[in-house]
Amino acid sequence: MLFRSALALMDQTSARERGHIQALSLVLQGDAERALTAIREHLAKFPRDRMVMAPCVGVFGLFGFSGLSGREQALDAFLQQYESACSDDWWFLAVRAFAQCEIGQLGLAQHAIERSLLLRSDNANAAHIYMHVAYEDGERTHAFTWLTRWLQDYDRAGLMHCHLSWHLALCALEKGDYSPAWRVIDAQVHPEVAWGPPLNVLTDTASFLLRAELSGLPRDTQRWQRLASYARAVFPQPTVTFAEMHVLLALTMSGQAAAASARSEEHTSELQSRLHL
Repeated sequence: MLFRSALALMDQTSARERGHIQALSLVLQGDAERALTAIREHLAKFPRDRMVMAPCVGVFGLFGFSGLSGREQALDAFLQQYESACSDDWWFLAVRAFAQCEIGQLGLAQHAIERSLLLRSDNANAAHIYMHVAYEDGERTHAFTWLTRWLQDYDRAGLMHCHLSWHLALCALEKGDYSPAWRVIDAQVHPEVAWGPPLNVLTDTASFLLRAELSGLPRDTQRWQRLASYARAVFPQPTVTFAEMHVLLALTMSGQAAAASARSEEHTSELQSRLHL
């Protein structure tokens, strides 16, 4: 493990570098509670260290994946401590906007994300957060137009391309523009065409197919079947619960209820084993 090598060399580094190594090694070891303590201690001395702050933010961060009630408010309170030190930082403004959006402070979120994009307009994460704020504010038409224009300069190989395209399709779906929505899904999001993290490809496709049905469109069993095959290929064994929910959804909606039930039991058994229940 590289972090073990870093720990072995830690005494030869500066105080700031030691803080990086200590905090990030705990993150990599999965020790969330001690990692958060180390991060807080480091940021008290170096509040602009984005690399150390980064594991805390976003939906997959130490707060977002904690499973704790009130985690959105906790993340917002955490970031608020560093607002004065980082008010001119495009990265911080973006993650601050996301946290504000998650607790319904849409006006503040809009202001922060617009400032972030002014400082760094080609930031895909900021574009993503902008879409969340616009969506929550009900600006479907504006969001669709804005993201269509922004994506013109974003490489299809970009890490966020699949997920941003899902946001584009979602805006079209909710406006009732079904043909453009399916065109985006078929060209940018579906497993047979998308390039991106398997987690995004799976969850975005599953959530869109489900939302399409909730919008009144008929179920496309073939699409669900192709997605179920993809899900089993990229996640052959039970995995993190967020991904697993979408695997089970794909199996169930494609008519494989027995397989979904068996996999659910396997996932539950594995969780109980980890928790020593």
